[in-house]
Amino acid sequence: MLCRDRVITWHLPLAGEIKLNTDGSFYNPKKSGFGGVFRDSSGSWILGFYGKAESSSSLEAEIWALYRGLQIILDKGMSNVKIESDSSVAVQYLQQGTPPDNATSGAGVVGEQIKARVAMWIKAKFNIKVYTVEDFKEARRVAAGTNSSFSHIFRQANQTVDCLAHLGSQQEDDLIVTRNVPFAAREFVMADALGVGHLRV
Repeated sequence: MLCRDRVITWHLPLAGEIKLNTDGSFYNPKKSGFGGVFRDSSGSWILGFYGKAESSSSLEAEIWALYRGLQIILDKGMSNVKIESDSSVAVQYLQQGTPPDNATSGAGVVGEQIKARVAMWIKAKFNIKVYTVEDFKEARRVAAGTNSSFSHIFRQANQTVDCLAHLGSQQEDDLIVTRNVPFAAREFVMADALGVGHLRV
């Protein structure tokens, strides 16, 4: 008999909410990608996106996916979006507005690279000079303005966007946005909508 807490499922958002799942895929700096999908309370695909990521680590690819998702939320005028990532460090980073202490371990300057990249976008989008910790707190307030929230999800329930991130790593476009479900992701989208569980070992 399987322990119930080891069977992981993707959960539908509540009525009136939109859920965004994101993921990053890192193989090496020349082969990394990101992906994300917006779905409604029935599990139906609203909008998906994927593309190549200019990343030097898996964490940076995860942040890049979240950044692209937030950009689409703002560009499309979305609100009440529940954003899920299977990177607990990336989620903590966005919840706190500053990189966690371990965000720079291993890669050394990954946290500063992420800061600089998000800062460039925030500056271009909102004409805000983003260089300090306080500026990143302001970036959080910008996200809060769309009534969006960030939470962690186990990777077993994030397989749809894992597929999209893999697609992103295989092509040269910076960003592809589509209202149609890519063929490679169809079975994952259907499984999520049906509440199919995945074993977490």
